[in-house]
Amino acid sequence: MPKIYLNSFNYRKYSLERAMRRAREYGYDGVEIWSGHFTLDTVEEALREAQRLGREIGIGAPVLNLSGNVIGDDPHERQARVHRLAEVIERCADYGVELINGYAGSLIVDRSNWANNGSAAAGKEHYERAVEAYRVLGPAAERAGVTITLEVHMNTIHDTAASAVRLLDAIGSPAVRANLDPGNMWGVRTSEHPVDAVPILGNRIAFVHFKNARRVSYLDVGVDYDFTLKEGELDYYAIVCALVRSGFEGPYGLEWSGSGDPSVPTREDIEYLRGLLRDVALDEALASRAAHSVHGAMNSDTAASDHKEPL
Repeated sequence: MPKIYLNSFNYRKYSLERAMRRAREYGYDGVEIWSGHFTLDTVEEALREAQRLGREIGIGAPVLNLSGNVIGDDPHERQARVHRLAEVIERCADYGVELINGYAGSLIVDRSNWANNGSAAAGKEHYERAVEAYRVLGPAAERAGVTITLEVHMNTIHDTAASAVRLLDAIGSPAVRANLDPGNMWGVRTSEHPVDAVPILGNRIAFVHFKNARRVSYLDVGVDYDFTLKEGELDYYAIVCALVRSGFEGPYGLEWSGSGDPSVPTREDIEYLRGLLRDVALDEALASRAAHSVHGAMNSDTAASDHKEPL
């Protein structure tokens, strides 16, 4: 079974400790530490605390949510940001962090229509700044044995599969890859369908975030995330099938962007995803066996015809 991590964003109104305790209780394999549970200046402090809690509770925090935000106009700010991020990357192994998930940077010109933001609003200079930064951070991650994922996220310059591929291929580091988030893509009307995004991103996918949503008319942004994984419009069976067929083996991250008590969707979503992963694995195995049976029968028929006496 692939690893499933809980994003502590689920518990954004509560402490990291509560998120880690619930993750352990509900059977998650680890926790992604959301950036709201620390500041850039206190990353190491937060990671030390996560290690302490992990030993006490019995669960690790192998994923750190830490964005680049390296596309702004001020070159000195960009340089300082890259320097600080490189420092954190170099120390990740000391804290058991294997993956850093985040964004290169966001551009917002229209708060009611996410399709007008991010890659649609970006100029050549924004991609050049991101490439310059990650050509420093990528090698740092390679040396540290850490993977950086750029999340396909609304309002970022990598808010679609195509824009993410453009950026990742320009960076050219095996340590800088993609985080496919179908729920985010559903909020960007010009984005690809998540199932179609899988082959576009291909082996660049190193992590996924799963949440569900429905496109609606009663919210200005046109999408409502107050749905559990099994209740929204996105067909996660189809998405997981596409991922499995692409060779993706995890990890999977679960994220709740809705309201109410986060423990309810946190518990329900992992149960649903576990069942889904079992179903997909079984269905893929049966399909493979059926294909082999047909192939074997065809070979058998061919072999038999080769030995028939001529009429």
